[in-house]
Amino acid sequence: MAPSARPRPASQSKIPLAKRFIAIRDAARDVLAQQQKEWDGTGTPPWADAQARLNKAYDEFVEKHGPINKVETSQRTMPDGEVRTYRRYPNLSPFKDDSDVYRVAAVENFDEESGKASKADIMSKRVIEPPRSLTTSTRRRRRSSPP
Repeated sequence: MAPSARPRPASQSKIPLAKRFIAIRDAARDVLAQQQKEWDGTGTPPWADAQARLNKAYDEFVEKHGPINKVETSQRTMPDGEVRTYRRYPNLSPFKDDSDVYRVAAVENFDEESGKASKADIMSKRVIEPPRSLTTSTRRRRRSSPP
C-alpha cells in the first residue's frame, strides 16, 4: 500500500509552536508586501504596523521556545570508528515542508558559537524596494545613455 500524501497531524505539544511560527510567517509576508508599495518618505511608513506585529510575534516566540534558528548538535561514533556530527533545528524542523520556513528563519540573526540571537533588519528597516516598471527602467537608461 502506498504511503499517504496527506500531512501528518501535529502533536498537541507542537500546536503552540506552530501558532507562533505562523504568526511570524504571516507578519513577515505582510512586512514584505507593504514594503513593495511606494512611499514618499513622509509620515509613518506603510509597513510600520506590520513590523510591530512581526516584532511582537518574534518576541513571544523567543520567550516561549528560544531562538528560531536554535541548533542542537550531537555526535555519534559509528562502528567503524568514524565520528559523525548531527545538527538539529528543533524550532524549524517541524516546519521543514512549509515553503516559508526560510523566510521565518531569516527574521533572526543567530550565532551558533554563542547561541545568541538578534533581530534581523526586517524588524526595523526597509529591506526591499518597490518593483520598478519596465518603462521607468527604460526611460532611465535612455537618459543616461551617451548620444
